[in-house]
Amino acid sequence: MKTYFRELSFEDKISSLCFANNRGDLLIGRSEQIILVKMQDYLPPKYLIKALQLEISDDHSESIMDFDPNIEFWDYPQISEKKMSESKKNMWHFRIQ
Repeated sequence: MKTYFRELSFEDKISSLCFANNRGDLLIGRSEQIILVKMQDYLPPKYLIKALQLEISDDHSESIMDFDPNIEFWDYPQISEKKMSESKKNMWHFRIQ
């Protein structure tokens, strides 16, 4: 039985690693970064040809939301636990008076 290994080198240590999708792209977490490594960047040609034959569907694309400048993100840590539990549905859409 053959086992395939590919070594990826980074300057800093990796804190996490997971598959980003069914295609085989990787998400790699480092201290302050998330890196996307596409399968064509680490798989050898033989495996890429096999992957093309698998008919893997594309990821679902989410619609883009406009930025709401009225959201007060920095108020969130100052909210009491009681207020948080009362307003969980709109926890990012309120303002402390």
